[in-house]
Amino acid sequence: MTRKTKLIILICLPLVGIIAGYLLMGRQLTIIVDGETSQVMTHALTVRGALSSAGIKLTPLDQVSPPASSSLSKITEIKVQLSHPIRVWNDSTKTLSAVDTAAIVPAEILVTAGIIPAAGDITRLNGLIVPLNEPLSVSGPFVLQYTPAVNLTLNVDGAESSFYTAEPSVGIALWAKGITLHGGDALSQSFTGSVDGQSLLVINNARPLIITADGRDISTFATASTVGEVLAKVGITLQDLDFSKPAETDALPEDGRIVVVRVREEVLREQQSIPFTTTTQTDATLESGQTQTITAGENGLQIATVRVRYEDGKEVSRETEESLVLKEPVNAVVVAGSKLVVSTIEACDVPVDYYKAITVTAIQKQLWAPPLRKVSLRWIRPGFQF
Repeated sequence: MTRKTKLIILICLPLVGIIAGYLLMGRQLTIIVDGETSQVMTHALTVRGALSSAGIKLTPLDQVSPPASSSLSKITEIKVQLSHPIRVWNDSTKTLSAVDTAAIVPAEILVTAGIIPAAGDITRLNGLIVPLNEPLSVSGPFVLQYTPAVNLTLNVDGAESSFYTAEPSVGIALWAKGITLHGGDALSQSFTGSVDGQSLLVINNARPLIITADGRDISTFATASTVGEVLAKVGITLQDLDFSKPAETDALPEDGRIVVVRVREEVLREQQSIPFTTTTQTDATLESGQTQTITAGENGLQIATVRVRYEDGKEVSRETEESLVLKEPVNAVVVAGSKLVVSTIEACDVPVDYYKAITVTAIQKQLWAPPLRKVSLRWIRPGFQF
């Protein structure tokens, strides 16, 4: 072998080694760009070279894993998140800012836009709430809506508390917090208004009430201080003589029950009889126990004005206000005899004088006899004096 041949061999061997190494270094890689996967064959030595050979040009804002300068010796998969123009709408400042970033986590996008998110803040994509710290399943340009949380201070029936909320209205914020309101509850701010973190939100919970009126029960809630205010809110009016229990000016009852009584009165004209009286006179010429009517009695007649009161349809009182006598009564006069006449009766074969006999009935009860017997006795008043 000539010297020239040896020299050619020495020069070609490294070239052959390089060519052989290049051919042997060809490898299959998985490249994921913005969530889309592709398989590529590359002879590159670095991640950047592999991406370049696949036609992917990186910008300073793109995110590559592993880093672009890493060697491909032990790498089988490359993830690339290309930067995109993203707009961020801030509900607090009502401004729209544009950023160019490869971040897909809302919190990272906000930081890129100069916004430091806090606990309770809300981000929305296409109107739907998305978690702050979870990657978005969207690529390309989009608008991210940011709503910062507001510290809402509550005073509920005197008890004060606070919480952070990013809800658009007071009502939704309370609902999301699990605070239920009834129709009669009182709010210091509008239920549909925006959340105001600078003002105290006062809630006065209504009391449950049952109002009985016009034959039916009405269940309601109210924060009123008097019975009259509650009746006015539910549309119940007291007219003329109507009244409520408790009264209109009284505080709400502890048992929560209010009764409305409907009152009406009628004025009637009635004919009424005037009863006569009887006068008794004595007559010494008439035997004792005998009577005679000198003048027969007759009832009189009058026209009376009567006021009748009804409560819930039932009569509760009737009062005569005035009367006009049409006919005076004629009083009866009776004469009773006072003359004593002595009579004699045989009692046990003994004559007994008397001037008055009265029949009486006595009831005798004997221990050995279950029934009762009526015994008629005749009481004789003696007609003589000792």
